[in-house]
Amino acid sequence: MKHNILLVDDDFAFRKSMSSFLEEEGFYVKAVSSGDEAVAVVRQKLIPFSLALIDYHMPDLKGPDTIKKLKEYNSNLTVLGLSGDDSVNAHNDSLESGAVFFIEKDIGEAKLLSILHRACREVEKRTKPVSISSQSENQKLIESVGMVGVSESMAEVARLILKFGPANDTVLIRGEMGTGKEKVARAIHNASSRANKPFIPVNLASISSGVFESELFGHEKGSFTGAAKDRIGYFEAANGGTLFLDEIGELPKHLQASLLRVLQEKTIMPVGSNETKKVDFRLVAATNAPLENLIEKNLFREDLYFRLNVLPIHIKPLRERPEDIPILAHHFLKMANLEQGQDSILLESSVDELKKLNWPGNVDLPPINQAT
Repeated sequence: MKHNILLVDDDFAFRKSMSSFLEEEGFYVKAVSSGDEAVAVVRQKLIPFSLALIDYHMPDLKGPDTIKKLKEYNSNLTVLGLSGDDSVNAHNDSLESGAVFFIEKDIGEAKLLSILHRACREVEKRTKPVSISSQSENQKLIESVGMVGVSESMAEVARLILKFGPANDTVLIRGEMGTGKEKVARAIHNASSRANKPFIPVNLASISSGVFESELFGHEKGSFTGAAKDRIGYFEAANGGTLFLDEIGELPKHLQASLLRVLQEKTIMPVGSNETKKVDFRLVAATNAPLENLIEKNLFREDLYFRLNVLPIHIKPLRERPEDIPILAHHFLKMANLEQGQDSILLESSVDELKKLNWPGNVDLPPINQAT
């Protein structure tokens, strides 16, 4: 399969040499000098690009902004960031904008080809038509862990749930808002030996800054104004079961050390107490924020990150698994019919329109009415 590559760089000499090299290796290359030009090419949809190489430093539309614009018109486009320097900002900005890899211009031909061929294999895997029998098998697997879908990416999430469930190690779930991170956490709990014990979900972004310690560790009566009685915290409430900490990147820096200590020692000390308590829980954490970027900004502890990222799971956004949209639509319509006592149906034309949407809110939020 011959792959089409969009090369975006304002350096004429680099564009010429890179285009010649890639074409000799069997790629078709469309080279342009600016982000605006790249957006115009992709918007026309005349060439089915597999990959795009986007330079970070450009005079008009910068690399990260170009990536975002291109993904608006083709959410399935695989983008690789490109730069003549290896600065942290160039790397992080490119990845946060939607690039799947960051390449330095002096990377070397052999390594560049290895990365490109690997990216092409991922494109082929993603665009390969899925047989009805494969979708049926995927659906059964996904339903077995209490979720809805038919895509290979969700089937892989289901496999990881069944694999990680019996373990006792910490799981870190990554995914955009609305992709179902709490559902995955519950499925992990249900697949574990702790299934008949508490599952305690906590959204750290919703906790006021002044009560973090009390909420997590509990407090004793009279330990502060308003503490009228003893109260157990989330760690103790999850004893024997699973504690799910959503938006882990929102945990204040001074409490990250406390969480690390709890994970290491399995003991807590309630606010106002001088005695520690033993706790036995399994931690599942989730984030929609790039923790690596928070580490670079000194907002998140690197040692805590490694302690959390023992068993990683990534949930793809809905726009990258459009084959899940019809079954999700029928699932939610069925639920609505049961609740309202109706018998509404979903037309195939409506399903086709749903598949054209960007779904920035993913499964949990309504889509913005904008075609990809």
